[in-house]
Amino acid sequence: MNRKQKGITLIGFLVALVVSSFFIFIGIRLFPVFSEYHAVRTSMDEVAKQPNIGSASRRDIERFLYNRFNIGYVSSVDLKKDVSLTRSAQGQDLNIKYEVRKPFAYNIDFVAKFDYTVVLKSN
Repeated sequence: MNRKQKGITLIGFLVALVVSSFFIFIGIRLFPVFSEYHAVRTSMDEVAKQPNIGSASRRDIERFLYNRFNIGYVSSVDLKKDVSLTRSAQGQDLNIKYEVRKPFAYNIDFVAKFDYTVVLKSN
């Protein structure tokens, strides 16, 4: 009787294990950066929901962002350098543009650039 074997060989299993381990390693390294970006976006959206925030001073907006960033464990954003406020017809545009550089492996780094804008309306 001629029976065919089914399944994966040890070498095939090891190759699959190495490939999946590599992608898991990438995910572990990238997750904190994108989690922090989500906290930045959430904080900015919370600022935009405040009543009459479009007529607030830059200092008040920075103070509110600073408090929200402390709650969300945001450490990559420099409020003086990365935050810009510009006047618009609807109030003010709050823009945060920043870059995160994290070590990946040995002398290889990855760089992530983020840019997000919300409109701060004056009622």
